[in-house]
Formats: sequence, structure tokens, C-alpha cells
Amino acid sequence: MINTSRNEQAAMVKGGQAGGRFLEKIGKTDLATLSDAEWAGFVEHLITGYCDHLRELAADMSECPF
Repeated sequence: MINTSRNEQAAMVKGGQAGGRFLEKIGKTDLATLSDAEWAGFVEHLITGYCDHLRELAADMSECPF
């Protein structure tokens, strides 16, 4: 991503944390060793964590910033 906003940066951190929790749950840290299903699960957790956090931030906004 280029020129990420503060909210996008925060969401990337949350998505990364969600991905990390998934890896801890399955007991793997080396992405090269993930099966196709494990990789899909990892990516799903990353993206879901990112999107969920952006939605949370948007819900907290009282007015449109533009």
C-alpha cells in the first residue's frame, strides 16, 4: 500500500496480530511450511483482522473526514 492512512496502519497491525494468533494456534511460524489450507487460514485471519479493525474505526467516527 502506498501512502497509508493512520487507520490503515493501525488495521495492518491488528491484521498482523490476528495472523500471528492463527500461526500460534496451529503451532507453526515458518510460512514456507504451511499447507494450502493453513496458508488460506492465515491469509483469512490477516484480512479479516484488517477489515474488522477498519470497520471498528469507522464506527467510532462521528462525522465523515472529507
